[in-house]
Amino acid sequence: MNPGTRTSHFALLALVTLAGCRDTFYPLKNRITPGIDPFVVFVADGQMGARELWAGQAGGGSVYQVTYTLADEDAPTLAPSGGVLAFTRGATRADSVGRHIWFMNLVSGNEREIPALPDSAVPLALAFSDDGATLYARTTKGIWSLSAPPSAPAPQRLSGPDSLRADSALTVYLGDPGYARIGPCVQHAQTLCAFPPGLEEAPLQEGGFDPVHWGSDSIGYLVGDRLLVRAGVGGRVRAVTWARMPAGLRRPTYAPAPPPPRP
Repeated sequence: MNPGTRTSHFALLALVTLAGCRDTFYPLKNRITPGIDPFVVFVADGQMGARELWAGQAGGGSVYQVTYTLADEDAPTLAPSGGVLAFTRGATRADSVGRHIWFMNLVSGNEREIPALPDSAVPLALAFSDDGATLYARTTKGIWSLSAPPSAPAPQRLSGPDSLRADSALTVYLGDPGYARIGPCVQHAQTLCAFPPGLEEAPLQEGGFDPVHWGSDSIGYLVGDRLLVRAGVGGRVRAVTWARMPAGLRRPTYAPAPPPPRP
């Protein structure tokens, strides 16, 4: 079995396992098809001051609310297949002790809560491995790995090469393989920069924040409540325009369309 087949098999098994045996809310039904449509999930304001999860096509259009819990959701990340979403959930924005990791099947809407991490570690940022089998979590107590559904979570604190591999997954790079880290500038306040190895920081966008890997040769980032996509460090910038946007757009995560089949 080649790596592509294994990844597709895992993604299908994860979707089936998360689906369970009960009817539930289908958040993207007839709107976005995970595994076919390129799309974005992001955090924005919901009811009662809580942050909820929303989704929109990568090309723009309408946005759709994904969660309606009145809890506070944050740190979303999409599996490479686009069918599974991981995120954090707490009772309120200030509730760090009770903030747990959750998985959601975007086909069925079914969710799975992961018990609190050991050592009272609070999850801050999440990222899947390239094959979608592992979820990495940057926490207040270091970096942890968890097996993604259908496996048992089995959280492990990472160190050494494993920690470096996880940190790379949790960091936004330009290129594939990544050659320039994208993050806040050191010498330019409130500006997003590229950090090519061995070179000075290269300012990309004043006011830019929350960068997201956008395919093999592009990155996305936020400026205010706008999502911009840039091809390369010096490439063209375009805005993703969505209608009826909620306020407080933050922390986008992107699932690309699958590559075309080989002839």
